[in-house]
Amino acid sequence: PRLARGAARRLAPRGRARWLTSENDVSASVLGTQMLAELPWRDRDETLFQRLVDEAELMTAEAMLADWLRVTVLESASFLECVAKIVSRKLSRDVPDTRMPRAALERLIRDCLLDDARPGADVVATMARDPAALSYLQCCLFFKGFHAVQAQRCAHKLWTSGDAELAAAVQNRVAEVFDVDVHPGASPTASVVLPRQTRLAGPWAAAS
Repeated sequence: PRLARGAARRLAPRGRARWLTSENDVSASVLGTQMLAELPWRDRDETLFQRLVDEAELMTAEAMLADWLRVTVLESASFLECVAKIVSRKLSRDVPDTRMPRAALERLIRDCLLDDARPGADVVATMARDPAALSYLQCCLFFKGFHAVQAQRCAHKLWTSGDAELAAAVQNRVAEVFDVDVHPGASPTASVVLPRQTRLAGPWAAAS
């Protein structure tokens, strides 16, 4: 059945805005992740996005995170836009080799992941299977495996559309920033949770 926006509100965290309080929160429990996983993917992503907004609103009390949360989550209009903002900012950060323009990366990620059900499935799978995952917001903001998988999907989309040079550039940034080195011809399946080692190279089947 369709889970309305009001139901998403009822999944909001209780108590102080700390990830460790999520052990008392149904949406971070086995039941909560099952509820999300069973929804049609567009309804799931809408519910998940409202969940991220609720968590971000509570976390804005943390002064060092307030601006980051506002730009990436609270000013977004959808789960896709939120993911694009987060991943583009990660990929465009200053590292010793090259720096890709953030705004262009954000547009690219939104275009590549449009109508893609897999990013939301990845977040739900991470909450269900990773014992270090304490909130949906934490998974989206701070788990580099999630960021790497979404960026790799963009590289694969570019590769299959014939833009091999840009695909290679994005894949190179994934390797530089996240230490995940996979050919852009490889496509991650849905519900991917990367292992926790610092470096990863090889087929996605080994990481799914």
